[in-house]
Order: sequence, then structure tokens, then C-alpha cells
Amino acid sequence: MKKLPLFLLLAFILALSLSCSKAGKILTPAEATASAMPTEAPTLESAASVDTFQVGDVVYLVNKSYLVNIFDAPGSKKIVTAQQRGVQVTVLKVSMASDGIWYQIKSPAGTGWVPAINLSEDAP
Repeated sequence: MKKLPLFLLLAFILALSLSCSKAGKILTPAEATASAMPTEAPTLESAASVDTFQVGDVVYLVNKSYLVNIFDAPGSKKIVTAQQRGVQVTVLKVSMASDGIWYQIKSPAGTGWVPAINLSEDAP
């Protein structure tokens, strides 16, 4: 009677070891870190494919949802206010963050920062 649970345990361990061996290449911590790190930090020049705006440009807020979040700093997650999509805003500053180009804007709801993806020359 005790042989059956022992057999099941050994079969489980065997199946687990086989599934792990087929999972792929096993990386050292250094290899994992190197493959996860970006090879090059983004710069204003490397972001040429994104529409870049200049200080003083009047542009439109765009987003899939009704409101566009306006943040306290480039790359921040702290929302200071929100403004309706389609509203014209003025670009005050341009900054590069780890996740791309950010613009400080002046909108009717207030002043703050938005990522480049939320600005367009064309009204939505």
C-alpha cells in the first residue's frame, strides 16, 4: 500500500524535472540582467520617429479615453490633473525621460507633463 504513494511522488518529480529541462536556456543572474537591460538609453535624436514639438507650439491632447492625465514630472506616475481629449494646449518645455519624450504643457486644467504619445498636431 505504501509503494503507490512513493511511486506517484517519484513520477511527479520525474515529470517536473523533464518539464524544466525543456523550458529553455538557463541564464546566470548576470546574463539575465544583461539581456533585460536596454542596449541604449533613448535620446531626443533617437526619438525622431515620434512627432517632436517645440516650446511655444500649440497642439492637441489625444488619448483613447475621454481624459488625458497630466503628471507632476517627466516619467512620473503622480497625476496632478486631467484634461479632456481634443483640447488645445501650449508646449512649455521638452524633456527626455527613461520612457521617452515628455512635454510640459499649459492647459485650461493646469500645467503639467504629458508623454509625447498624448500630443498631436491634428485634432482628434
